[in-house]
Amino acid sequence: MYEILIKGGTIFDGTGKRDGFVADIGITGGIISDIGNLKNSSAKKIINAEGFYLSPGFIDILNHSDTYLTLFTVPQQNSLISQGITTIIGGNCGTSLAPLVSSGAIRSVQKWTDPFQINVDWLKMSEFLNLLKTKKQLALNFGTLTGYSTIRNGILKGEQRKLTDQEIEMAGLLLDQSQKDGAFGISSGLSYPSENIASYEELKHMLSIVAKHNNIFSVHLRNESDKLLDSLEEVINIARETGVKIHIAHLKVIGQNNWDKFKIALDKIEKAKNQGVDITFDIFPYASNGMTLYSLLPDWVKRANKDEIKKILQNEDTRKRVEMDLKDMNLNYKKITIASLSGDKIFLGKTIDDIAKNWTVSEEIAIINLLLASNMRVIVFAHILSEENLQSGIKHPLSIISSDGAGYDLEYKKNKDMPHPRAFGAFARYLRKYPNPEKENIISYKEAIYKITGYPAERFKIKRRGKIQKSYFADITIFDPKKIEEIATFEDPYHYSIGILNVIMNGNIIYDNGKYEKGYYGNVLKNE
Repeated sequence: MYEILIKGGTIFDGTGKRDGFVADIGITGGIISDIGNLKNSSAKKIINAEGFYLSPGFIDILNHSDTYLTLFTVPQQNSLISQGITTIIGGNCGTSLAPLVSSGAIRSVQKWTDPFQINVDWLKMSEFLNLLKTKKQLALNFGTLTGYSTIRNGILKGEQRKLTDQEIEMAGLLLDQSQKDGAFGISSGLSYPSENIASYEELKHMLSIVAKHNNIFSVHLRNESDKLLDSLEEVINIARETGVKIHIAHLKVIGQNNWDKFKIALDKIEKAKNQGVDITFDIFPYASNGMTLYSLLPDWVKRANKDEIKKILQNEDTRKRVEMDLKDMNLNYKKITIASLSGDKIFLGKTIDDIAKNWTVSEEIAIINLLLASNMRVIVFAHILSEENLQSGIKHPLSIISSDGAGYDLEYKKNKDMPHPRAFGAFARYLRKYPNPEKENIISYKEAIYKITGYPAERFKIKRRGKIQKSYFADITIFDPKKIEEIATFEDPYHYSIGILNVIMNGNIIYDNGKYEKGYYGNVLKNE
């Protein structure tokens, strides 16, 4: 007798090689034990999936539930489960919750949220992962990269400068140990102040260590607008020299004046791949980005630390230079909306254009004043990406689909912040819109499922997940392809997706026809 028997679903197995096929699945002990015609079998729980699609649980390799701290403050992660997600990878864009040189190093997450919401009682990566395992409060499977900003901030204690040779050795030791402790690789946020100043040789040293472990380098590029191509070339060259596997996080190009660079970027990635660079990228299914407002500042500003940036923005001469550099970006400020900020919430939901008119200043000065008033902690929605580029990225054979979001519940609305709707709807939107034969039909269903299951599992070395195969962990999502849809919008993001019927986590039903089942069945994942 099986513990769970799923009958008659159309299975997309996560390999990307096989069209949907009808079969039954038997689950025992948290493992897929049989696949085939099991009509004469019995089970404690039978799910009739006839007429519905069945796939491996979705894997989100670019997730921020850890660095937004909702992994702790919203442990049920409802907004992700309602999309069919069963596994998330944190530690992205340079920031992870371990290793910490000191407990104060947790301040590296302050660009996203208030780091003092949780009690930090770990330093090493092993201690952090063991704590998660011991607490048994993971609704999803969770693994992490090592954030290089976290290491740098811990060593420099707020200073913004290049590392000395001795500090590089120390950073390398921390990175190496974190890989031994189970991290899946390293992430870097080269556009952020904590890493923008990092030298080429410093990065090469770190990536050589990661390459030794055959782990991955996930990178938020130094520039995603006018200098996108230079930034891409920089990390491709480092990958060539170190042999590290490289993954470009949330590949995009910001600003309509730069949209034509996206095709060139794809060509560069393909060329690098053909020349032996092990390279992939991920993309989220929205033509709108969620980003820190200070990431729009020119590179020469972002090389400074937070206190120095404030002085730059307050000084009359340098303030004027920043204003002119922002003007040169030629951004549409009517399409940049405040989603979250520290302090007064009066501007939530307002565009930069709205705020500038209210203050009777230029849009660029409005940005500067907002950053100063909020201690640099402002998150915005920027509707300045190209849908055409997005579709090109989605169908590209080297792309993986991610959310670039975090897990929430409806109660979080009381905090008055506005998460990007991708936190509630990225994967539902992706499956509604892009493999839909009645609409765009950008890719086939077997390809679409592969990009959120088998491909990310293969790329990040997530063992025995991402495929419907015997002996694999029973992470399974059942959905109605005709009804799957994101309800979350930019104006009102607090809505769960629909069309997901069942989500099974390690052989446990955690979501059943819109109802969240109690219990924490996620596992801590280690790269072993």
